[in-house]
Amino acid sequence: MLTREQKATDYEALFRVLTECYPVAGILKRRGIDMDALKEKHRSPVIDSEDDLAFCRAVQDVFSEFKEPAAYPDGHQRYLSHLLLFEPARYYSYRKMYKAFMDGAWENADREAFRPWIEALEHENSKKFYDQFEPETVQYEFWYKGQAPADSLRDEKKDVVFGDRSVPNVYCRVLPGNNLYIYVDSLDMMRIAGDREIIFEFYRQHPECDNLILDFRRNGGGATDYWSFLLVGPTLEEDLQYETCMGFPVNELNREYFEASFNHGKAIGDPDGEIRPISELPDMPEVHREDLEQLTHFWMEKNVVKADKEHPLRAGKIWALVSDLVYSSSEGFAAFCKSTGWATLVGSRTGGDGIGETPLHAVLPESGLVMRYSGEYGFNADGTSNAECGTQPDIECSADLALAVCLNRIYEDGKEK
Repeated sequence: MLTREQKATDYEALFRVLTECYPVAGILKRRGIDMDALKEKHRSPVIDSEDDLAFCRAVQDVFSEFKEPAAYPDGHQRYLSHLLLFEPARYYSYRKMYKAFMDGAWENADREAFRPWIEALEHENSKKFYDQFEPETVQYEFWYKGQAPADSLRDEKKDVVFGDRSVPNVYCRVLPGNNLYIYVDSLDMMRIAGDREIIFEFYRQHPECDNLILDFRRNGGGATDYWSFLLVGPTLEEDLQYETCMGFPVNELNREYFEASFNHGKAIGDPDGEIRPISELPDMPEVHREDLEQLTHFWMEKNVVKADKEHPLRAGKIWALVSDLVYSSSEGFAAFCKSTGWATLVGSRTGGDGIGETPLHAVLPESGLVMRYSGEYGFNADGTSNAECGTQPDIECSADLALAVCLNRIYEDGKEK
């Protein structure tokens, strides 16, 4: 069991990550959150907790201060910029997922770029700490007041973190007037292989349409590869290039993540690298200048969606339905649609935090508890924070009415032709 001194050490390490690596200081200030007051408020409950489980719950109470208004589609609480404490279920699930990744589950993946993430999950203190909880009894809300679903982590199809994979993730339908509709529940990377067969067969049966409607209203994210390979690529005749801009604070706690992924293994400051000082950030009209004070560097990421000419779908016009549940990689999809014009967005403003890379991991040194957070501050085209503002749809309406509004617009456009 952790000593009081060990808990105190972890508490200081936690707040060092939150203040030096988590690039949301400006957002927190605008929300009226005082980090010094927050640290003092939770110090005693964390350090004086009676056992390891109570310690975990007390740390989780710190994270609860960063709640977002919208939850995940499954009802679980969402926190600002991917902030999350790995409860045992998530820890075991992520280790399983990254093991599949390292074993070659995804083609053309840059495994070296993910080395820091994997090393965090394989930290000896982490394995020792989480292994004190029996996997068969570990549930998603194990240390959230004991309210847990009945699914076991040992069931490959019923992962309590990523959902029941025996339930279909995509739903494809032909609508009247040569229009296609595809509902995508999540961008779970473990679903890509199976969903590829479903979606590509739908394209094969219906290779041309007047309108393609993609319903993302309950999509809380997953993997960028899902939407770029399965949804966008087949509609392209040529590769589509686009850029995203993100800033971040660099220090010894997170440097290896940025060097491994953004800078292709090169040291930050290497003239051949892609990471630049924040002083060279291009002008953007709506940027919060105070937010830049926490950032030291930025990266203009050059992205390419490859045209998939083996599984073509020729769509006259493409629509994407969105809501405030759209988050993470599905937010990245919404931002892509907005910046490139690939699809017209219909619905309510999205949940944000989709301009950035895989959220970083941090390990509390004594316990080995693993936390996750977005290490990047994603800029919308106007300079606003994507995490704070999300993406504004082209046609704004209640998310519940988005499909009806979209179909009505299709009908009206058809009358004008």
